[in-house]
Amino acid sequence: MIALAIPYSFVVLRVSLSWREVLVGLEHRWIHPSAPPLLAADRVAAHPDPHPLLIALAGLRGDETNRALVAALAALEPAAEPDALQRTWAFLVLAWIYEHRGHGDPWPAVDLAYAELGYPEEVGVFVGYMPREGPDLGPRLNEERRFKDWKAYLDACQVRFGGRASVPLSLA
Repeated sequence: MIALAIPYSFVVLRVSLSWREVLVGLEHRWIHPSAPPLLAADRVAAHPDPHPLLIALAGLRGDETNRALVAALAALEPAAEPDALQRTWAFLVLAWIYEHRGHGDPWPAVDLAYAELGYPEEVGVFVGYMPREGPDLGPRLNEERRFKDWKAYLDACQVRFGGRASVPLSLA
């Protein structure tokens, strides 16, 4: 399992998470436990009449996340397609690894994330053990091409998620 504990400050700049997405992130240990209360506090501040569950979650401090509150908020949202949840977390997990690639070889983490995320097709293009289209360019150029494909994937995701509408106001 790839446990990253991605902080809220990283997530909030990239996507507007639904509570179902937050719950998935907590279950997989991809998001830091302090993120849900911070998200709830932001949503309480942005809404004139916030849901009582939001207020309760926003009142927690530090790593005190209450999964039951997050699950209750998630249950109030419309059902989400598993593929949509996977796409959101594939973007966040791979963006986190990409931005922290200077801390060692990122490819084992990419390969592990690819498997844990359910082998998303759009990610396979830069996973090392997957077959590639095009000629073998040699080790250095092949790696450069993988980085280029990875960056192109992240850029496309940022466009897709950057324009995503926020969650419904009743849960905002």
